[in-house]
Amino acid sequence: MERTNCDCKICQVPCYTAPGYLVPTDLVTMMGETGYLGEPEATVDWCMTWARKFLLASKGPCVNAKWFLRHCHSDAIPYGVERFYLRIPILVPAIATVTDDEVGRMDVCVFADSPNQKDLICSIHQYSPYGCRMFDTHMTAGDSDKRAHRGIYAVREAWRKAFSDEDEQDEGDELTTEEGMYVSMWLGLSREGLIREESTSESRRMVQKSIDVYT
Repeated sequence: MERTNCDCKICQVPCYTAPGYLVPTDLVTMMGETGYLGEPEATVDWCMTWARKFLLASKGPCVNAKWFLRHCHSDAIPYGVERFYLRIPILVPAIATVTDDEVGRMDVCVFADSPNQKDLICSIHQYSPYGCRMFDTHMTAGDSDKRAHRGIYAVREAWRKAFSDEDEQDEGDELTTEEGMYVSMWLGLSREGLIREESTSESRRMVQKSIDVYT
C-alpha cells in the first residue's frame, strides 16, 4: 500500500487533535530522523529517553474479533465470535502545548514544527507514523478499513509474540527487535503515567468534530 500525501486543511486536523499511531517498524526510522540513533547500539535506557520525549502510551482501539479474523483471511470464523472484542495497546505521538498568535494556547503533535494552521510542517513527514502516512480524510471506507487492519495486526503481533511461550512459537515467529522495543516502550510509558487519556473512539470524535468546522 502506498502512503497518502494530501496536506489539505482537513487532512491536517489530526495533527492538532489525535496524531496517528505507530507500528513497530516505525520506531527505528523515527528515532533516526530525530537524531537518537547516533550510538552504535540503542540501549533500553536510550530508547526510553526518546520515548519519553516523543511518545505516549494509549490503550488503543477496541476491535471486533470477527472483523479482525475476517481480515486475517481465517479459514474458519467461530460462531458467536462477533460478541468478543480485542483491546490493542498502541504508541502515539506526544502532544505539545504551544502558543499561536491567532488562537492562543493550543495542543499540537510533538512533531509539528509550526503551530500556525497556515503553514503547518511535520518535522518527520517522510517517516511519519503509520497512522498518519497511510490515511487521509478522502479515502473510501473500504480502503481505510484494510489499512487499519494491516496496522493494528502488526501491533497485535508484537504483543502476541512478547507474551507467548517459546514452545508456542513457530520457527521464524520470534519477536523482532522493533516489536520488543514497541512493547517495552509502551509498558515503560504506561508505568510512568505518560499516557493518552482519550480512548481511540473519543479521539475519532474529536477529529470528526474538528473536521466539521471545515465542511
